[in-house]
Amino acid sequence: MSRTAAGFALAVAAIVCSVARAQESPPEQPPGESPTQPAAEAAPVYETIVRARRDDPQDLTTARVGRARIEREGARTAADVLEREPSLTATTGQRGERIITLRGFSQHQTAVLLDGAPAYIPYDGQMDLGMVPAELIDHITVVKGPGSVVFGPNGLGGSVNVVTRRPGEGPLADLLFESRDPQAYRLAGYHTLEQGPVAWQVYGGIDQSDSWPLSRSFTPTANEDGGDRNNSDASMVHAGAGLRVRAAPGHDVSLGALYLDGERGVPPSTVDFLPRYWRFTSWRMAGASLAHEGTEGPLGMDEMVWMRLYDNLLDAYDDATYATQDSPRAMHSQYRDQQVGGRVRLRYGVEAGHDTTVHLRLWTGAQHERHRHEPGPGMDPRTDSRTLITAAPEVEADVGEAWAFLGSFQVDVEVPGELPDGSLAARTGLGPLASVRWRPVHGLVLRVTGARRTRFPTLKERFSQALGYRKPNPTLGPEAAWHVGLDIAWRPTRWVTVSASAYDAEVSGLIERVSLGGGMDQLQNVGHARFLGIEAAVELGPVKGWETRLGYAFLHARRTDEDVAHPGLAYRPAHKATAEVAYAPLRWLEVATMLRVVGPRDYEDPETRQWGRLGTSASWDARIALRPAAWMDLWVRATNLLDSNHQSEYGFPDPGREVWFGVRLRMADSDPMAPLANGP
Repeated sequence: MSRTAAGFALAVAAIVCSVARAQESPPEQPPGESPTQPAAEAAPVYETIVRARRDDPQDLTTARVGRARIEREGARTAADVLEREPSLTATTGQRGERIITLRGFSQHQTAVLLDGAPAYIPYDGQMDLGMVPAELIDHITVVKGPGSVVFGPNGLGGSVNVVTRRPGEGPLADLLFESRDPQAYRLAGYHTLEQGPVAWQVYGGIDQSDSWPLSRSFTPTANEDGGDRNNSDASMVHAGAGLRVRAAPGHDVSLGALYLDGERGVPPSTVDFLPRYWRFTSWRMAGASLAHEGTEGPLGMDEMVWMRLYDNLLDAYDDATYATQDSPRAMHSQYRDQQVGGRVRLRYGVEAGHDTTVHLRLWTGAQHERHRHEPGPGMDPRTDSRTLITAAPEVEADVGEAWAFLGSFQVDVEVPGELPDGSLAARTGLGPLASVRWRPVHGLVLRVTGARRTRFPTLKERFSQALGYRKPNPTLGPEAAWHVGLDIAWRPTRWVTVSASAYDAEVSGLIERVSLGGGMDQLQNVGHARFLGIEAAVELGPVKGWETRLGYAFLHARRTDEDVAHPGLAYRPAHKATAEVAYAPLRWLEVATMLRVVGPRDYEDPETRQWGRLGTSASWDARIALRPAAWMDLWVRATNLLDSNHQSEYGFPDPGREVWFGVRLRMADSDPMAPLANGP
């Protein structure tokens, strides 16, 4: 713990040194939703393209979860935030990572970004979102399906953009402590200040747990005796800083840095005959970015360069003692991955006459990815790399009060680097998009969208040998998907919003495992799949301080190959329903509760390759918060109140009931008597 404690101490020291300047600071944004743009004349970073009018409801294809809701729900990580959305599900699998699916598309088929830059390990094509602390997040925007091209390559099924808190926004100082027992706690500190044209922030935290509990209804197995989950310890530190400078009227320059460092056990399967005894001995990510955003008349611009470095050590041991590495199943694998990239986003608006406004936009960028695998003594290290280049022009026209038309075309090109040469077609992804929005009456919006998206294989899919049981396929080609969707949003009154969507995504070139005989397999572009679904949501706010959200998602996810042995796709639930109620009857009291019901899921047994089905599961969470003083919040939070025993993946049960107690101290809110609830 010395490394994590040292990192956190540096961040806390910076906070303490800056708090002395509190009396000089201007009024701050109260806790809750912080605005996207840093100042009125600065250009906002646009995240979604097809938008309703300001007085219209937001359609269901775009979800935005803000800071106030994150705090109210008590989310600990980005994964916690996302799995509360009906269209997303989260699982914890064989490597202990919390991974999401979006409308049936896996995380490596989804463009997941952190502040607009890719947030995935180049080798895996995904990153454990359970490693991103919620205390870093200002808001998360989820684009379901292909509704926009402003997020770059590899968004086969949609996009998730995790936006961190911005320098100069929020309380002057914020200190949080939460614990469920002496061995499980988190401590986080945050400080921000704006002085004239300069704003900065500094933050850090520790998240520590020796283990997490299983449900009392869990039936012990040969691999797991119940109680605390075997090898489920985890510790992590995060630290970072940001600087924003108003370089000129309407132009901001920002510099940011983030460091994550941790280690954790990987709980073994509770049912496998030969379970894996793995640990992430270290898991590190360091990132930095330099960005500019601004306006010049009708021209808006947003540019960024960024770098991410990953250094992960995965150890596999002989048995549950986690002491020796002598068997053929043992390994000592060091993964060192790097990403360097940049992008430019431009937008230009012009009045075309006849009550028509035209918006021209361009997204263009490039990113270089490099992976170095050091497998351990007696084996040669390997380096793989590639570069992705994207260009996406877009035109949107608002015609009168009722109509809007959008057209775009995204081109993705993969430059092989150390990959084998292939045909230009195999290295190119073409993505046309067309959308029409109709507003027949005030408060009602309908939208029809059609688009095509492409995803290039990850380096792991091309080069993984799966402990000697898989033949690499360096020439593996991209996956492609055609999407069509209908979205309806209706706000009959100020306190009722109803949304519904229907969508169909047809995937070709699906990457699937093909048996080669002799115990060997290979990943090939042999599959076809269909993701067909409907979603519905209702938001109610009948009285001040009361909010209710109801959501439902149905998904028909199936392989459509002619000769496929089983049509199922693993861990895509057919149904998911959510119900959330938050009530703040007094300015010093708030109660929030949420119920999630996840329907049955197909799975493939990793040992027998036989298909089975996991049953329906339910999880009920609740949180009661008090504000005894303007600068203090106290709460008690319970997850899985029913203590139900359910598995997100076969052989990997989720935690049972946990009860947390927390306190947050704030300084220099703009409204010291602000209520606990600050809107959705």
